[in-house]
Amino acid sequence: MFRGASSFDRDISSWDTPAVVDMSRMFRGASSFNKDISSWDTSTVRYMDHISTAPPLSTKDISSWNTSAVVFMSYMYMFQGASAFDKDLSSWDTSA
Repeated sequence: MFRGASSFDRDISSWDTPAVVDMSRMFRGASSFNKDISSWDTSTVRYMDHISTAPPLSTKDISSWNTSAVVFMSYMYMFQGASAFDKDLSSWDTSA
């Protein structure tokens, strides 16, 4: 959705997201985006690969995201390029 949007930095925290199924590559290359989207309802998201390759999610606490429906996450690529990511995601349900 915001792939390559290098100057995008609007507040989208109030977006209604419970029907979203695919967040793949959503913020890939969106190097300026730095808003808090931790309140998003991610309970129906099935695809989260390559969601961020820059600061967007690397500085936010998204540990509260419901990941129980995610079937493709690929940790190897999910936060690719996020050199300072240090959040605890141990509460994420990755069983699917």
